[in-house]
Amino acid sequence: METIERDPVYIAEQVKFIRKMHKLTQENLAEAAGLTTRTIEKIESGRHRPDEQTLRSIARAMQIDVRYFQKPTPEQEARQKAEMERALRKMVLVTTNPIRKASDFLSAFGQQHAFRIDTSAVTDDAALETAAAMTDWITDLNDVWDDCSMSQRLEYARSLVELCEDMDKHGFICHMGTHK
Repeated sequence: METIERDPVYIAEQVKFIRKMHKLTQENLAEAAGLTTRTIEKIESGRHRPDEQTLRSIARAMQIDVRYFQKPTPEQEARQKAEMERALRKMVLVTTNPIRKASDFLSAFGQQHAFRIDTSAVTDDAALETAAAMTDWITDLNDVWDDCSMSQRLEYARSLVELCEDMDKHGFICHMGTHK
């Protein structure tokens, strides 16, 4: 790595971000990087300018390029922001909750605006059959939900939870959410 200007506040933000993304404590990161917890604490305070070897150790532990800690120039930052804005315009962020109980489904189903069941990652035939059954259930329920009694809704919810449990056995967690 060429010598870079090490902005301690920027590095602190980056270290905290990557550590939290990996769900690590300061102690975990220190151990993985072969550093002391005190070193990680000092870096994350933003008042300590770590040397390049320390940054290399953290980068190696987190399996990232050490240039991650180099503060971008204003031009690079503007280009990154423009790229991020283009990417964000293409995605929809939806708050979701896992469906584990009938009450989870009951509270979420009436609030939906649209449905999307993404099966692109499902390759196992049995899991695909379950995903297809779920899609059919949701489509059918959408047509009759308003006309169902509460006891019927509960039975439908229990049946869908069984399908969710089956998907869980295949390594998928079923979520429902809303967006406007």
